[in-house]
Amino acid sequence: MSIPAVAGLVREGRLRALAVSGARRLAGFPEVPTVAEQGFPGFALTEWQGLFVPAGTPAPIIARIAGAAHAGLRDPPVRERLQSLGLEVVGEGPAALAAFLAEQRRRLAALVAAEGIRLD
Repeated sequence: MSIPAVAGLVREGRLRALAVSGARRLAGFPEVPTVAEQGFPGFALTEWQGLFVPAGTPAPIIARIAGAAHAGLRDPPVRERLQSLGLEVVGEGPAALAAFLAEQRRRLAALVAAEGIRLD
């Protein structure tokens, strides 16, 4: 389950978090170990969100959207609310998102190939 979907239940004690799937513990749930810490070294798979625009969107428009998004993510009440949901706020910009996506494609393509995963 995603952290925002279960954060309230975990905090209320109605659900017990066994592990988080990212490479490191979450600031909002420092007591919850990672899957790697639970005996699966190298396991790291995270949920993430990003802003996307149609291909060919002019660079000044992309910069304006990215600037507005960064401003929103730097706003203390917004940041606190997202963190209260267990989210880690990154907001590094279009180039960082592109690099992250390239790395994810590389990692997951290797996993699919190694495990022989295919769509039927």
